[in-house]
Amino acid sequence: MGERSEARRMEGRRSAGQDRLARDTPAPDTRAHAPERQAADVDDAFGDPSASPSDHDLGLSLVDEVATSRSPRRDGRATKRTLLVVAVAVVIAGVIAAFLTLSPRDIVADVRGASDARPPVSVEHDGGGSASVVVSPDENAGFVEIADLPAPEGGMAYQAWVVEGQTGTHSPLDQFEPGSGSGAVGFTGLKDVATVNITLEQVGGAEQPTSEPLVSIEVPPVE
Repeated sequence: MGERSEARRMEGRRSAGQDRLARDTPAPDTRAHAPERQAADVDDAFGDPSASPSDHDLGLSLVDEVATSRSPRRDGRATKRTLLVVAVAVVIAGVIAAFLTLSPRDIVADVRGASDARPPVSVEHDGGGSASVVVSPDENAGFVEIADLPAPEGGMAYQAWVVEGQTGTHSPLDQFEPGSGSGAVGFTGLKDVATVNITLEQVGGAEQPTSEPLVSIEVPPVE
């Protein structure tokens, strides 16, 4: 019994000493590790500084890849729009060209409005009235105009002819209005024309003159 009592007293003294030691020992300063924890937090937020550059660039690489994959699509759409605009412009130009080609040229109006139109060369007709020729070197064209000629008989109309200077070949022009002694018709190829004749032909026109000219007008030469 005496030994057990002594053992308990010794155990109680060790416990009391440990309690006093624990009270006297200062608590560890956790503030000393605060910078390390802050650095760890920064690393968590912005990535591990020890990680390889490829790890950091992974996000930017994905962005670049997406941008690159989308750019050709945008370029493709722009190219398609450009091609469409060009195609529409070509079609419009073709329509305009076709319209101009199919539309008859108003030679008389062109020559009248030409800045280099020559003064008319006129000839009187024995039965009354006159005929005149006006030319424009820039237009390489001219027109013959009749005024107040005797009205043709029924079924007849005045017809103009251009005569080539070197060969004397007669080329028919449009007939004037049937039954009328006035009007104007145009012609081109001015440099080859030497004379303009007027005859009286059947309505509908002739390929070659059937009578002597009623009026013959010399065309002034042009260079």
